[in-house]
Amino acid sequence: MGNLKGKPGKRATGNGALQPPRVVELARHSASEAAKNEAPYFLPDAPEATSVEVRRPKPQAPESKGNAAALPEKPIFVPKGGPKKELPEKEPTRKKPSSRPPSEAHNLHPRFRALMAVPLLSAVLLAIALATTGPERAGLYRVELAIVEGLGFWGCLAAALIFENGDYLRRAWFLEMSCFGLIFVGDLTLTTGIFSHRPWTALANGVLTLMANAAAMGGTFKLARAARVAGIEMPGSDATRRGVQALALAFALLAAGPAAVVSARQVMAGDQTGLMYFASCLGDIFCFAMIAPLLLTTVAMRGGLLAWPWGFRTASGLAWLIFDAVQTLAPIAFGIAPEHARPYQEVARCLACTCAFSAGLAQRWIIIDASG
Repeated sequence: MGNLKGKPGKRATGNGALQPPRVVELARHSASEAAKNEAPYFLPDAPEATSVEVRRPKPQAPESKGNAAALPEKPIFVPKGGPKKELPEKEPTRKKPSSRPPSEAHNLHPRFRALMAVPLLSAVLLAIALATTGPERAGLYRVELAIVEGLGFWGCLAAALIFENGDYLRRAWFLEMSCFGLIFVGDLTLTTGIFSHRPWTALANGVLTLMANAAAMGGTFKLARAARVAGIEMPGSDATRRGVQALALAFALLAAGPAAVVSARQVMAGDQTGLMYFASCLGDIFCFAMIAPLLLTTVAMRGGLLAWPWGFRTASGLAWLIFDAVQTLAPIAFGIAPEHARPYQEVARCLACTCAFSAGLAQRWIIIDASG
């Protein structure tokens, strides 16, 4: 090659002339690009691929200048769709019961038929007990109040607890339960209990009765509107439904109206005992007027399971209507003294409370069967 002479970076040729060195520019690659070129790369086109296809890319022009060698070809792995993996079957989540189970379920379950016997047998047993006892029946009345009003309370509570918090029918049944609970406490502590002869007994009993009837009005109103909330079409034409509603209101005014007027006069005269009867009459008139939509709801759901609780609740309202009608009309129409009409009233009370018990149990069983 000869010796290097002259300035650095110069090379001497054979004839002694200086010639600049030959420089070849190489392509620059970052560390990540070098690592990428050293190994094949994977293009995930399908997330569930189970096989791959190896392809060779077409040769491309080298990126470097001069006589730099072309980069070696690298295989490209392209995923191909294979058989899909079968995911494990998830167990269906068990939903909590809603307030509107299907009404076309089978309704011939023997338990629902057995609920019909509860009010009938209770009324028969009470009538036999009243007929076989003497004129002094205070103890019997107290036991009867505790049993039948307690049954009404527990039946409505059982229906309320089967629904979720905030459910429409949960609130309705809780209001019904509150009514039976308040009259249970009032009848066993204020009317016939240890506080029955205190100076404040009449006022406390009137306030308690007012609260109980307010709860009954709220619960009955919600149950009467349940069909409308669920979107169930009521039977009959608009004129027919209005006629049934007017008829129910007329019976309500006939049964409880006169007693409401008498008790209102007592309250205005300063008699605190009239407050209890006045509150009871106002609540009864409203609840009796709601019998019409309850009855129409029962007819609309006939043939289905939901007809049972609404049917029992309608029967309970009718029994309360008879209770007030006996008190109001028996002395006028039949000349029966109020103390002699008391046994008939207690039989009607027994039917009303036990029908509410059957209604609550029927509602609970329907939700359990629908969710199971």
